[in-house]
Amino acid sequence: ETDKGKICFAQTVPTKRAPAAVKRDISKLFVTFRPSEEIKDEVSITSGHDYKTSSVTATSGKRKYSFFSQKNFAWLLDDQEEKRFIKLMKKATSVIVKARTLKGAETTDHYSMMGFTKAYNTAKKTCS
Repeated sequence: ETDKGKICFAQTVPTKRAPAAVKRDISKLFVTFRPSEEIKDEVSITSGHDYKTSSVTATSGKRKYSFFSQKNFAWLLDDQEEKRFIKLMKKATSVIVKARTLKGAETTDHYSMMGFTKAYNTAKKTCS
């Protein structure tokens, strides 16, 4: 609960991160709800480093999504993409996020989607 009202989110952290040589903060994949701002199903990613522009992608099976980035966060382009990506996260066993640091090093984060649907439904219900 903030001065802008209630905020709810489902989040997951990676089960595997590479390469170990790149120093970075925690990686997370979020779906956020902020009812007072009429924001729901907002998908965002942080890989624990500032992103090189247009370098963030998430894949699962043959599906690939491109994210736009600002500093150390990245988002999908519109709510239609978000709906499709959330549907994918509910069905997928894993999602792989690849990105580049400002210096060009590639980082890869493997996310398990086990339990995502339950976390998503709880966040959505809590903020509806």
